[in-house]
Amino acid sequence: MKKLAFILFLFCSVLQAQTVLYVSPLGSDITGDGSSGNPWQTIGYAVGEATSGDVVHVGTGTYNVSSQIAVGVGISIEGESEDDVTINSTVTNIHGTFYLYSVEGTYGSQHISGLTMDGGLTAHSAIWVMGRSDVRIYSCTFTNFFSRGVTFTGAVTDVEPTTYAVYNMFYDNYLYNNADYYGTGKVSGDGKGNLVIGGQDGFVVFDNYIEQPLRSGSHNTGYPIKFEFGGYYRNLKIYNNTIIRCAYDGTWDFAMELWHCRGGIEIYNNRIQGGIDFGGSEVGGTNWSANDPTAIGYAAKVYNNDIGFDALQSVQQIGIYLERGHTGGMYIYNNIFRNHWNVLQMYGGDGDTFEDVYFYSNIINGVGQVGTSGANTTEWGTIDVANIVYDNINFVNNTIYAGTTATLANSGLRFTLKGTATNITIRNNIIRGFRVYPIYIENSTINTLSIENNLYYDNGTNDEGISGGTLSNVTNQNNIVGDPLFLGATDFHIESTSPARAAGIYNALPVYDYDGIPFNATRSIGAYEFYSGTISVPTLTTTTITDITNTTASSGGNITSTGGAAVTARGVCWSTSENPTTADSKTTNGTGTGTFTSSIIGLTTSLTYFVRAYATNSVGTAYGNQRSFIAEEGKGETIGSVLIKHNGEFVKVGTLLIKHE
Repeated sequence: MKKLAFILFLFCSVLQAQTVLYVSPLGSDITGDGSSGNPWQTIGYAVGEATSGDVVHVGTGTYNVSSQIAVGVGISIEGESEDDVTINSTVTNIHGTFYLYSVEGTYGSQHISGLTMDGGLTAHSAIWVMGRSDVRIYSCTFTNFFSRGVTFTGAVTDVEPTTYAVYNMFYDNYLYNNADYYGTGKVSGDGKGNLVIGGQDGFVVFDNYIEQPLRSGSHNTGYPIKFEFGGYYRNLKIYNNTIIRCAYDGTWDFAMELWHCRGGIEIYNNRIQGGIDFGGSEVGGTNWSANDPTAIGYAAKVYNNDIGFDALQSVQQIGIYLERGHTGGMYIYNNIFRNHWNVLQMYGGDGDTFEDVYFYSNIINGVGQVGTSGANTTEWGTIDVANIVYDNINFVNNTIYAGTTATLANSGLRFTLKGTATNITIRNNIIRGFRVYPIYIENSTINTLSIENNLYYDNGTNDEGISGGTLSNVTNQNNIVGDPLFLGATDFHIESTSPARAAGIYNALPVYDYDGIPFNATRSIGAYEFYSGTISVPTLTTTTITDITNTTASSGGNITSTGGAAVTARGVCWSTSENPTTADSKTTNGTGTGTFTSSIIGLTTSLTYFVRAYATNSVGTAYGNQRSFIAEEGKGETIGSVLIKHNGEFVKVGTLLIKHE
């Protein structure tokens, strides 16, 4: 049971602070002592002198680093700011300019922030965190490293870790041109990444800008995000990032390549140019690209992203790849896909299983390649003629538009399912503008196929194409032909007189349309429900501030009303100024209504912070009541000021806090 203890602080209490060691280009490693008045000159020397709990403060200036710097457990490195501190590295050690190495399961309890690091296309990598948990890298810039920018690996060898790394974070960073490709040609070797990750549980990647441009010669296939040591992730969250990969005419065009996902993966609210690959290789005789072995509830979710290009490309570009076996639930929803050769590809090998795949409430705008025909929204097939199992594959309530280059795109949904396929559902989709068929099924053996309540328009033939194979237990009914009456050339809401309105059939998913509006009992066809009511922002409150330390605290919110549209983002935001917004520091804590808990991090000791919960739906963002606290161990949430009357006037002499114990 909690008890409330009211504590009066008349003046700031004195707490033991972290030891801060100072570095400056004007300092000296010989005569300096690491104090602010007599700093050391080099970062490597300062890190070598530091012990666990120390912070190495890097002052304004330029630093040239030619030897790898091993950073011990608990030692943090803080630059004055990434605009003021530049580190030029010529370190060719693959394990990074800064190397944070420990045995698996070691807690680092440290951070690196406020630096700009440049590799001059000579240094191999900026930072490698290996085996450690609780490491944060934020507010940094990484440019022009040869093979990789920043690497986090839970394992210390090229296998699945015995103990996954936890609580690692990578946020508010800028990465450009840090990834190359080992090997020759387009199909051999190994592409690396600007951010390389593996062996992580609960790793979060948010508010970053990551771009890999084209490099000259054969070195042009590095990725923005790449797996390492076979991948292996649980509860990985990648959100609120801009992730850009150059258009590339090669075997792989990945913006991110993630192998061996082990449940709880979420990729959301990102701007992505390039493909998302869920891949893998044979492990223990079974090919698992993504699954959910510990029953988190789903293998992966990809939602609320803007994926693709502003125009069709002269090279083939893919949206999402599903490779080598998926079970446990793959949910792809509420995304917009723009100008791809294929939006979704699935390929497997002998013995692979693909089941519980859900593709719904997505908008596809533009399918094809400049000057080349043959593109399809989906391309499902096999690496070879193999014994593959497909089960419970769902395409529901999507709007699929070939775009203005309709003569170049063959079919909307195309399937070549070689193996055993059961329970394939295609319902409530608008499919428009394809050269040949809205739906084409060839050489497939399918038992229990549902093609219902779809709307076809302006296709070469507004009927399904079926060639070869064996289909049994087929339900093909209530598909209609007609102009869906979109509101505009790129606005795929439907008019009130659209034949898609209230013409769909019930399906368990989706519950909400692309805007987050609940589908009606008799739903419309396409990614948008027709809705004539009034929608408002959500209603919520901010919960009490607890667990306050010098650098962290806990809060959260309670969303009591969605406002009529789904809550697509929620969390808390904080600042040292009143009425913080999502433009300030914030957390992202899922979707939906009800209560949630948020971790407030990166605070400065003794400062007063203001906190508000927020919730976002299709109308906008609403905020809860404001709360405030002082970032000091033992202090609590502020509830007012203590005043005394002096010479007839009230003078503030302290702050009234409420501490929850």
